[in-house]
Amino acid sequence: MTSPGDATTAEQHRLAAVPSIATIAAHHVSTLTELRAAELPDPVAQLGAPPGWHLAEQSGGPAAPARMIVCGPHPDGSWECCETIRVFGFTGALPPDVVRANADCTLRALAAEHIAVGALAAPPGASAVRASGYFTAAGRRFWAQFSTYVANPEPAAPGLLIEHSILTDAAARMGDDIIHLSDATHHAFLIIAEHELSFVGAPEDNEAMTSAQNAHPEPGLRHFAYDATGLQGKRMRLVDDLPTSDAGRPQEALIGVTDVICLDDTPSVLLNLRVHPVGQPDTVGLVEFDQLAVYDNQ
Repeated sequence: MTSPGDATTAEQHRLAAVPSIATIAAHHVSTLTELRAAELPDPVAQLGAPPGWHLAEQSGGPAAPARMIVCGPHPDGSWECCETIRVFGFTGALPPDVVRANADCTLRALAAEHIAVGALAAPPGASAVRASGYFTAAGRRFWAQFSTYVANPEPAAPGLLIEHSILTDAAARMGDDIIHLSDATHHAFLIIAEHELSFVGAPEDNEAMTSAQNAHPEPGLRHFAYDATGLQGKRMRLVDDLPTSDAGRPQEALIGVTDVICLDDTPSVLLNLRVHPVGQPDTVGLVEFDQLAVYDNQ
């Protein structure tokens, strides 16, 4: 008969052995080194936390992640939600298809159910993907989300891999906090990737990435950055004949429209803005930010 202690130990070993993207990346790149907290890029090091979240106590050993915060710590040491961020520097090439194909590798190893995988917005030379699902461990039901961010402009240049995980009790109601943490980390990665690619990316990729922000489709108009603020209420020009969202979904209600009013203050984490044709507030479309230009007098 197996004792409760033996069962607990076996479960701990099972959880410790599950792979992550970093495990798989190590087989594709030349070198892979995990960064400690003092080595993190500023946008990650400066990430905040929602109210009620606290830094988790860590042993500080070689396996400790760069950041771990928890919400709802109880007297017995348990918690309702946990966020972990691990950051790796690497040399060599990490193909985007490898990242996409293995985005749910941890969930699959945990025998998770209802797994969902989707791509996130990322500039050329970078990859971002997210997977989520439900699994059972130690008799407890969990929901987990794993987001992977890779900035690998070219094999000869140093690359960056960020693993962002959120784990919560399946019965907890942590939706707002999860969105806050997810969006903040994604935004930090976009800042990092834009900085890295502006210096070491392939020239043609950099040109494609920044052309929308630098080009002037006609006098009196200007493009804006993906993190611009203060856009709500501004009159803008659609510069694409077939407006689409970041997912490439055509916005048929905006076809043939030239001027629109922006409904959002800043592009979403997927780099979209809600807009409506001038004088038609009930007709709303979702457009990727680089298909819009703002008037100079706005």
